[in-house]
Amino acid sequence: MCTTSNIKLMFTAMSVSKAMLCVYLLVVGSTLVADVDYQRAYGTSIIACGVWIIIAGVMTPFSSCLGFLGSKLHNKFLLLSHAVCDTIIFAIQLTFGSAVVAYTASDHKVALRQMCSLNTPLKYEDECLDYVSSDRYAGLKLVWAAAYGLAQSDAEALGRIEAWEADNKCCGFGPPERCEVVEGKIPSEFSTEGVPSAYTATRVVCGDEDSWYPSGGQQAVYCGHFFDPTLAFPTVGGCRYEMPGTRCKDKDVDYDSLGCAAAVQATYDGDMQMKGYSVMLASTFELMAIVMACCFCWKRKAHDILPAYLEQVPYDPYSVQDSNKAASSKAGESAGGEESKSGAGSGH
Repeated sequence: MCTTSNIKLMFTAMSVSKAMLCVYLLVVGSTLVADVDYQRAYGTSIIACGVWIIIAGVMTPFSSCLGFLGSKLHNKFLLLSHAVCDTIIFAIQLTFGSAVVAYTASDHKVALRQMCSLNTPLKYEDECLDYVSSDRYAGLKLVWAAAYGLAQSDAEALGRIEAWEADNKCCGFGPPERCEVVEGKIPSEFSTEGVPSAYTATRVVCGDEDSWYPSGGQQAVYCGHFFDPTLAFPTVGGCRYEMPGTRCKDKDVDYDSLGCAAAVQATYDGDMQMKGYSVMLASTFELMAIVMACCFCWKRKAHDILPAYLEQVPYDPYSVQDSNKAASSKAGESAGGEESKSGAGSGH
């Protein structure tokens, strides 16, 4: 297993694997840095995690080259340099992979979030206001509001909202027809880039009608419902849903009508966890490379062996065994001499 040829073969295979790992780390890191939705949902500090993951991706091919050349030349300096680089990459992947997962930690369990997204919660009703007032709820609402703002003129953004609603059988972001005003500004670490100003002033704004949301949207996306449609001159009191798509904005609200807040959080948390855990899992490549490099460093080079004559047991004239061997060899020589003499006498 640990023969020189096998280790060289493993280094070659590891170099190919780490080339693919490099691409993956660059993609994950670039996504966290470039996608503003992550900065809206989790704060701009997520950029630092993405940058460090990109650094790990950039270091990976450099370290792989050191390991590959070190294995081919059996150069201990290159192998040790490779082990040091991979130790740094290993630490980066574990640290910032776990940091990405840590962003998904929530003070509100899944069952509570789902129940509080309903028009009529069957339980946890006393805790729903705390959930709606949370920073995570505010950040994810910015994600929805940005998509809703783009949906006024962008069919792709509108399709995104429609897909969220259709896939999760929900309508709008907050709980339908159950708006509760939440004072306070959006946390400064959340990016409001691309979010309409109407949704960045305070956390939750309600419409004129009790428990309704503000009317909003333009043209096909516009949502505005009347207080009493039977009046001769009805007045718009707001929208029963919070920033809904065209599919469900005019649907009647039932007790089990569902907003999409919990579903959006589950989607983004799941995506973040997949990225974080995969980056941490990928660190096993670095760990294996470190072990291989150290193993090859401890291995002797082909020419770094004892000469053949030193492998033999040296002669010791004072040992009993060697003395007996010497005496027997002398006796053999004397017997051989007498036989030669007797042979010569008989010849005469």
